[in-house]
Amino acid sequence: MAASSISPVAPARVGALVVPVGKVKKSKFNSFVGKLQAESVVRLGDISPDQRPDRNLFSPLAFPNGVILYDISTSEVPASQRIYFPFELQRNQLVILGIVDGRSNSVATAAGNEANRGPNDLTSGVISEYQEELEARFPHALSIQILIFDSTATSGPVNVLTVPPKDQMKSTTMKTLMCDVSARLLAEMSLFAKMIQEVDSIPTPTAAGMSAPFLNRYDSIRQACLAKEDSGFARPRLTSPDRQGSSDLEEEQRARRASSPARRPAQEALQSPERSASPATFETSPPNAAASFSVDKKKRPTDSAMSRIRDLSRNRSSVHGMPSRSSSDRGKFSAKLRQGLIVGNLFMMSGRWADALRELVDNTTRAKAFADYIWYAKGMECILTTMILLAWARIDFTVPSICFSAQDRPMSLKHTPSSNLIRSSQSLDSSDNTASHAMSNLQLVLPEIVNTIIQHYRRDDNVDGSGPAQFPFSESVIRLAYLMAVLQRTGGQLNDRTARYLVVGSPGGLSSRLSQHRLGVSTLHNADIAGLIFQAFPPESLAATMVIGEVISIMSGTIAVLSMARLYRKRAMIIREALSLLIPRLIQARKVGAAEAGIHPAASLAARHGLTIDSSSGAPLLDSGKNDIDFHELLVILCETFGVPGLRPITMGNAKMGDVIESKKAQLERQQLQFGGFELKTEILRLVANFSESVPNFHDVVQFTAALLRTAGPGSAPAPASEMMSVQLQPEDQRRFFNKINRTLGVFKSEDAQQLESDYWDSFLVRDVEINGATHAHTVKLSGRLAGVNRIHDSYDYPSPSSEARVATTMISPNYYILAKESTELIVTMQNLYDFEVQVERVQIMTDGVELQAHIPSATLAPRSLQQVICNVSAPVPGQITVSGCRVKIQGCREQLFKVFPNAWKPAGDVKIKSHGLKALIDVNDAVMDPANLPPQPVTKSFDVVAAQPKLLLALSSRTQDAIDILEGESSAISVTVRNAFPHLSVNFLQVAFDYEYDRGQSAIRPKSAINNSRSLKPPIEWQEHASFPPIAPGESRPFKLSVHGQFDLQQATLRLDHGYLDPEHMLNESITLIARRLTITLAFNVQPSIRIEAIYVLPQQQLVAVDIINASPSMLIIEIPTPDPVAPNVTPQSTDPNQSTRILLPITVVAQSIDTPLHVTWRDSSSDRHGSIRIPPSQLSSVLAAAPAAAPAAVTLQLLSNSGSAIVETAYHQFIAPLQAPLTLRCTVSNSSDTIKRFIVDFEARAAGPAVEVLDIDVTRALAWTGNMKQGARLGPGESKDMELGLQVCNSGLFEVTAEVTHFRGKEALCTAKLVFEVE
Repeated sequence: MAASSISPVAPARVGALVVPVGKVKKSKFNSFVGKLQAESVVRLGDISPDQRPDRNLFSPLAFPNGVILYDISTSEVPASQRIYFPFELQRNQLVILGIVDGRSNSVATAAGNEANRGPNDLTSGVISEYQEELEARFPHALSIQILIFDSTATSGPVNVLTVPPKDQMKSTTMKTLMCDVSARLLAEMSLFAKMIQEVDSIPTPTAAGMSAPFLNRYDSIRQACLAKEDSGFARPRLTSPDRQGSSDLEEEQRARRASSPARRPAQEALQSPERSASPATFETSPPNAAASFSVDKKKRPTDSAMSRIRDLSRNRSSVHGMPSRSSSDRGKFSAKLRQGLIVGNLFMMSGRWADALRELVDNTTRAKAFADYIWYAKGMECILTTMILLAWARIDFTVPSICFSAQDRPMSLKHTPSSNLIRSSQSLDSSDNTASHAMSNLQLVLPEIVNTIIQHYRRDDNVDGSGPAQFPFSESVIRLAYLMAVLQRTGGQLNDRTARYLVVGSPGGLSSRLSQHRLGVSTLHNADIAGLIFQAFPPESLAATMVIGEVISIMSGTIAVLSMARLYRKRAMIIREALSLLIPRLIQARKVGAAEAGIHPAASLAARHGLTIDSSSGAPLLDSGKNDIDFHELLVILCETFGVPGLRPITMGNAKMGDVIESKKAQLERQQLQFGGFELKTEILRLVANFSESVPNFHDVVQFTAALLRTAGPGSAPAPASEMMSVQLQPEDQRRFFNKINRTLGVFKSEDAQQLESDYWDSFLVRDVEINGATHAHTVKLSGRLAGVNRIHDSYDYPSPSSEARVATTMISPNYYILAKESTELIVTMQNLYDFEVQVERVQIMTDGVELQAHIPSATLAPRSLQQVICNVSAPVPGQITVSGCRVKIQGCREQLFKVFPNAWKPAGDVKIKSHGLKALIDVNDAVMDPANLPPQPVTKSFDVVAAQPKLLLALSSRTQDAIDILEGESSAISVTVRNAFPHLSVNFLQVAFDYEYDRGQSAIRPKSAINNSRSLKPPIEWQEHASFPPIAPGESRPFKLSVHGQFDLQQATLRLDHGYLDPEHMLNESITLIARRLTITLAFNVQPSIRIEAIYVLPQQQLVAVDIINASPSMLIIEIPTPDPVAPNVTPQSTDPNQSTRILLPITVVAQSIDTPLHVTWRDSSSDRHGSIRIPPSQLSSVLAAAPAAAPAAVTLQLLSNSGSAIVETAYHQFIAPLQAPLTLRCTVSNSSDTIKRFIVDFEARAAGPAVEVLDIDVTRALAWTGNMKQGARLGPGESKDMELGLQVCNSGLFEVTAEVTHFRGKEALCTAKLVFEVE
């Protein structure tokens, strides 16, 4: 794995690019690269120096304890970043390693063997071709080396290194190999350093760009340098590290010192410690310091560390004292100081850190004097990197005075020569505290150095185009911010452990501080780190012109710094922005790549062309030499930051994911679903799903899309009768995400698709598991002593013709049983709260106890529904079964365990307004939650397996049609025939019960005034058989009769026949518990209306009760009301046409007697024998009588008579039909109902009725003529009556109404009134 570019020591690493040469398999290539990366740290003392005198400038003998740090990678540095070379040497990979697979190619060691070599044999010519190919491909590399791995040859061609197979390798083989590579690199570095001195000018990467990038002139400079070496041409000599500078530079320094203010005398450097008796052997992790650092407040800078970092406008470097020179001299000195900084960087990369520090300090001082601020900042950064490397190697050094500001510079450092900065080149013993003292000094000055570097990088920002190039500046800020973040994590202390972590990235480098608070004296805070790192972000106008790779690299470094500083929310926001930038570029790149390959750019189609799936990450694997990048962990961290749960597997020790772990995971998901905002979580999940599709990583596409559906779901268990809780996504979005999962999985084979499947998005999938009680055995409790077993018991308990005592029965519910060795139906209730169908591929019922054999067909769950899935199960022996849940395989999801949640539950609103950041999610398991908001606990279901029982089946029914057609109030007879299908036992116990379903819609459309109550007349179905019956033998059929009664809104009736075999030995027991089967017969009804009682009211004057009835049937009906009083005469039956009404008048005394005895309205179809009756509710009659006024002292009746013998027809009470212009007599009878003598006045009034009332009222005297007084008096004793007559003659046809009103003599209020209506034709 390549080293991190955000490390503070990244400028000191030597870039090494590893490329395959010839035929190399990807797996073997990765294995070879891993072996090289394991030896990426090479000690100079182990390297053999080059013997050529012109190649020993960087001889390892001068600093044997130095180290070369390699950045071994398989990715080439982008061309957009190589333009910054040599300003940043790490931008160009100096070493190219070509990997050859020795097993695929044999090595020829002698020229004589070339004639016998095979097509894959490697000869010197082939190796030369490979070498030339690499040199042409990488012309700017310093060293190109071919490595043959798994080579069985003892030696190979010239300039080729071989590596034996694994079984022949020694522990030092790879270390020796890297030492050989390093020896060649150091030799080439000498030539490159000479090339640098041949350059007239070195460009500076600025915001305006580089006019002449160095690599464009690389070939010409190299050829010129080589030509001078071959011709012996005198060339400028490379400046020795021990030399203080050229004569010109010495003159410049003297002039600068003369013009500078007087300074205090310099203090001598500390004495060098004694050298170790023997050279220390360098290891990857140097020994730890013996003592920790304690801060000396007297040596601490006057202002706080981060105040200097934030204040980038203060403490400007002084350029006073710079000698006045011409532009040519200035360019000459500028080129020389830049050459010196590059050479110092080469010394740092070659492990010669003591020489690097001297060279860098001298030339950085000159850059400051010549106001070359960008190179000055670069030199300060390299000085800081070199000091970190020296601290890591425990080499004593003095912090250069250039690292201090003028007011903070200690007296002992103000005139320390650069040659005295390194007091010993040997690594110090862990017991020596001198190295810790050097680290302490470096720790104190670190904030000042960071402040100086950033300040001078941005010194010329206000000048157009003079500022530094954005990308190198951003990466420099990131490295410095990462350094400060690491120090903040360690409590502000720079010690051996911190240095080891910064250089080699030791996995346990910060483990002792990760779980602790910051220790020591540190003024670094998270806000300071954030303010520093966000300076690396380019302005929006500049970012739009940058290469997308550079922008993403800056964002990646920022993310790493924010992670180190534990600023997780800010980190998540940067990740989100980075993904948003990457998605369109990745999609475009995929389109271009697909076009080149001649395939469709869609990821699904690309998967069909040779893609296989990595079982660990789910990412597609390609047969190429590039490393596969797995973004899964990054995306999971992003989602978790915004509160998306359930994306990580839960493990318990070393156990695999099992039922216990799945239950725990589902519980955590239910608890964490309420954390975070829904809109933000769905936005993040959409983003990561789109990013995974653009990469493509099919595993993440499926997982994050499923997480999006889970997050949008209600996370509840609604009640069956309640409305389904809505999902917080539009239905079309739900279907689109679900189809994306199926589309992604559909392009793979079944074995590959199983690796991509995710968890189902609803942990409340299984709501209940129960036995189908309509068809299976249950418990019946019999109380009372039985005289025989051949009995029928029904739930209505009607009188039996038998004289034997009846037996009362009760049900014990819901104890149902599974019969051994017989198929039983289990109902698994599942919920689907989403707006798309869910395919259930298989269900496995998880049980304990008796083994349960199940056959469960596939099923489809309808959208937004609770659905029952019927499963046929069987048990071999009696016993008990406990159901703990179901393992369900949903299409597109992996098979997982679902617990049973039969009780309704939904999350309550959180009363807490704001949680404490991410800690609210981390501590969600330990928090004390509101009991009303606690997730429900799953339940287990227990079932008993019992011995076999006889079984009745429906053999025949007399009703062959789908539904029974019957009129309301009508009675009918049907029969059902059952057969005992059990081969061994007879049925000697039978219990009958009925369940009814009514159509509420029919009741709703019936007029509110209707008073029908056909339900209360009798039950819809009555059992017509006797209580005693012969046992039903095995295989025998037995018919049973039933009586059916029509009720208005009856829709369906269910006949339950609980049957079984009762052992005769248990007959005399007082209480018996019987395991019985149940046969369910469903009868559908189509009940049509017959008559409808519209109204019942009292006529107080006439002492009558009027009943208005409508014929609601399609036939003419004869309607009557039989009176229960045998003395009172029955009311005359009245024929009523369809949809016509009739009024039946009953004496009020008869109605009063019907309160105890039901009063019925009977009807009969005159065209058929169909008849029925409907009871008038006694409660209705009681309310009518209670609302009737008290009896009046007088009563009046009217009667219309014919004087000419013409026929007058009485159609109803006080309703007549009379001929036109026929003489008529109106007879009025007045009665005294009181017990005293009364004087009454009778007022007659005639008027027209019907639709032309308004017209006929005006001319009523012309249309109707009468004789006699319209007002007459009568004196009546108690119980007396008197008849009064008026002569009438009607001149016009029409409808007329005559009213007689009785009042007291001299009274005003009417005592009673009678109205007569007649129609003249």
